[in-house]
Amino acid sequence: DSDFVEYIVDLKAANTATMGESLWSGRISKVRFDCMWLAEPSGQVPLGSQMQIDYIGFFASEAEAKEFTPTAESAVEMPRVQTDRQNPTWIFDNDEIISSIDSAGAELSMEGGVMRVTPITNDPKIQFDLGADGFDTREFPYFAYRHSTHTTVKRAGLFYTTSELTQISDNSWSPFDLAGDGSWTNTIINLSDFDTYTKGGWTGICDFVRLDPINGLDLNATIYIDRMGFFRTKTEAVNFLKQGVADFDYTAKSTFTGEMQKAIIPAGTLSEGFDKTKYMLTSTTPIGEGTSPVVIRTDENGNEAVVALGYTNSTGYTTFVADRAGTYTLGYRHKDYSDTDSHWGSKYIDFVSDRQLFGGTSPTEFSPDMPMTRGMFITVLGRMHGVNTALYDGNTGYGDVPATEYYAPYIQWAKQYGIMPGLSDVTFGAEDPIYRETMAEVIANYITAFDYKFTCWDDEVQFNDLAQCSESTVSAIRTAQSAGIINGKGNGIFDPKGVSTRAEVATVMQRVIKAVLGVNTATSPYSPDYFRRKRIRIGAWGFVSDFASPEGMKNLRDLGVDLIVSGTAATMS
Repeated sequence: DSDFVEYIVDLKAANTATMGESLWSGRISKVRFDCMWLAEPSGQVPLGSQMQIDYIGFFASEAEAKEFTPTAESAVEMPRVQTDRQNPTWIFDNDEIISSIDSAGAELSMEGGVMRVTPITNDPKIQFDLGADGFDTREFPYFAYRHSTHTTVKRAGLFYTTSELTQISDNSWSPFDLAGDGSWTNTIINLSDFDTYTKGGWTGICDFVRLDPINGLDLNATIYIDRMGFFRTKTEAVNFLKQGVADFDYTAKSTFTGEMQKAIIPAGTLSEGFDKTKYMLTSTTPIGEGTSPVVIRTDENGNEAVVALGYTNSTGYTTFVADRAGTYTLGYRHKDYSDTDSHWGSKYIDFVSDRQLFGGTSPTEFSPDMPMTRGMFITVLGRMHGVNTALYDGNTGYGDVPATEYYAPYIQWAKQYGIMPGLSDVTFGAEDPIYRETMAEVIANYITAFDYKFTCWDDEVQFNDLAQCSESTVSAIRTAQSAGIINGKGNGIFDPKGVSTRAEVATVMQRVIKAVLGVNTATSPYSPDYFRRKRIRIGAWGFVSDFASPEGMKNLRDLGVDLIVSGTAATMS
């Protein structure tokens, strides 16, 4: 009579439910529901009959069945195909994942524990080339997407290619609406719903996915993406999104970007309600006169401090670490020394002294060739890191390190993080010289302790004077050399027992700072293992005279190019 009716049947009841002895036992592998059935000879349901079904389910008790209210979380959809393949999913919660993403028209960064997408042109794109990891579209029809989008654009969407739809086209355009109010939103679309979304294109093996977080122009859009993925059922998609972030994680590392600048915010620095402008440069025009600007932070009390972890390249782009709120500006803090102008390390000495990592040995002298001691070295590294000495009382546990010495809190910090061990359990040797092998070990330990990810690598050099070094020391030397931080002395010599001078340590510190900021002096964005694989890459340019030099050819080689094809005589020469 067209009224909705609820039926509850006890399948354990003999006769009533199963027309005889109850056979409702064991594991059920298949269910067929005859929504209309006539016990007549013809067995025909009259034409024109209609039935609307809200839900069916199985329950442990009659009371549970009566109390059940269907929701998206409780629904179970049967997949059309099922294999042992894991769901293709992406969770954007660390720098490593973000650095691996191909984007177009957008800049990607970590902010508040999730990925921020900053549009820089119309229609920003996030792209994933799945290749051999492609998946059967029939098995994963549900696309799930958790995001916070503040924009005037009202639509986002998905593009893809498959083994049957080999080019991006309107047949793979799967749009969905955006609220645009910045609230966290869970979006689930059924890509097998051809009428609504994909025009029949969701077939074959999906090998490429492109997400358009806003499909239009809004350079002021604020887009945060927590996660996305493809699922067999809506229930799986719902559960995946429910595991997403409730809100921003201000204890996570963040990265703010602006015109000609990038500010790296360490974990635990931000708190709810932070003002982004307090961590960015007020201007990229340096104040004062000089040749090498530094980042200067002014706190709420007007106290100034030079930010050691900061670097401005030749084009004026500044990268720096902002570890507390303040007013950040560019300025000059240069100090002239009478004994450095003609020294080979003068530019490195200027770099570290501008950042106040080193002091002079007198008001007018730097003493670049003076041996560096272990205590001086760890002090410079600690200053570079921004160690708050007020948090340390100087009691290191080493009998030869008085708590009142300038280097005591830095040694205590190094011991806490396993960065620089003593000569023994009770002796540190602060006044002993720092050897090149020890310097490499400390740098490698520092990289590990604070989980720094370098972006470029040099070809590994095989040194022939490391036979007396331990395996861990050799590994540290290779790390420091490949990262472009400590070079050899030529002819396969590293000189592990060589004593480092103040100029040499200044050089190493400049390179460490640049490497930590992602602008290290190593020339290749690939690890040494990358070059060991079997491959050949061909690069073709119409005009490449700018590369027609040994340095230019090395830069191309560092990009993985083995064979260059060019039509210009300049290159061939």
